[in-house]
Amino acid sequence: MALVVPLIPAFFRANGADTAYFGLTGSLYAGSQLVGGVLLGCASDNFSKKRILIMSFVGSAVSYLLVGTTSSLAVMLFSRVLVGLVKQVRD
Repeated sequence: MALVVPLIPAFFRANGADTAYFGLTGSLYAGSQLVGGVLLGCASDNFSKKRILIMSFVGSAVSYLLVGTTSSLAVMLFSRVLVGLVKQVRD
């Protein structure tokens, strides 16, 4: 997260988007964290915590790969929603 967020405004400027997209990205990420926390919490109660943890790591890796390779605003927004849904591991 800390490595991606500083790059997002430059990405939007390079693709001709205005600053509202940066706010939308933050809002979508926060909302998806809210939903993902509840979903993964319930799933870890019902399934193996190890399986949920692996799914979280794989989902985060896919999201960060999308951020690093995309040139589309829609894919960037999708990747931030995806990482918000699956990255519920706290350091």
